[in-house]
Formats: sequence, C-alpha cells, structure tokens
Amino acid sequence: MTKQKQPLNILALEPYYDGSHKAFLDEWIKRSIHHWTLMTLPGYTWKWRMRHAAVTFGRTLHTTPGAPHAYDLMVCSDMLNLAEFRG
Repeated sequence: MTKQKQPLNILALEPYYDGSHKAFLDEWIKRSIHHWTLMTLPGYTWKWRMRHAAVTFGRTLHTTPGAPHAYDLMVCSDMLNLAEFRG
C-alpha cells in the first residue's frame, strides 16, 4: 500500500513570463498535483528583468500576508538572481 502524499504549496518566481518560459511553467503546473502560486513579470526587456526582478519580487513577497512562510517550496528560473533575492 502506498502512502498518499500531501500536495505542497509551491511559489514559482518567473521574471520573464513569456515564450518558452511561460510554456514550460504552465505545462509543469498543469501536470502537477501540487498547489501553485505564480509571481511573474511580463516577458519583455529581459536584461532589465535579470537585473531588477530580485528587488521587485522581494518587495512584493514581503508585503504579502503570510509569505514566504506559506510556501513549502520556491521555484525560479535562471532569469532571477537568487543571491540578490535572498539578500
């Protein structure tokens, strides 16, 4: 008998939510048993996204009630400077 696993609460951070980044994330979420929350930025000016997404997401996340402790897992693409985001 297999033990039923509890779905995780996952936060996905995507600074460039367009094209292949959007397609990959949307398909992953569609096939997942977990509960997903998306935090995205529009898919243009990718250089700006790579430079400033950490600050933008950091501000948004820290003004969201219960976050970041509401999530079991955070997922991000390589468009996010994770070291800056963690600060």
